[in-house]
Amino acid sequence: MRRVILALMVFALPAPLHAMTVATFMAKWEALEGEGLSMVLSQDFAELEAEIESARLSLREERVAAQLGGRAQAYCPTRGGLTMPQLLSHLSTIPETSRAAMPFREGLKSFLSKKFPCG
Repeated sequence: MRRVILALMVFALPAPLHAMTVATFMAKWEALEGEGLSMVLSQDFAELEAEIESARLSLREERVAAQLGGRAQAYCPTRGGLTMPQLLSHLSTIPETSRAAMPFREGLKSFLSKKFPCG
């Protein structure tokens, strides 16, 4: 049921005019952490979930296209979950000056390529 509600929330969000940066993502997440369980009711939480899902789907499409085209893939996923603390820990290793200009999608891609290297 929660997934259905989240899916509806994602589709109800307007498409972003530009990609969210790593810095913005991290700032919004850090602001939400203090809200406890009520954070899931926040519009910012829905926005962050939509950003993660959009980046994940885009990176998956890129990876599958590379695989089908015989090109190198950025990452090679295996079974195993990812956690928000793992992602945030990785994003925090990106220099602050780079976070402000780096799209979240690229930050997620760097995390996935480190977590699931190919070969």
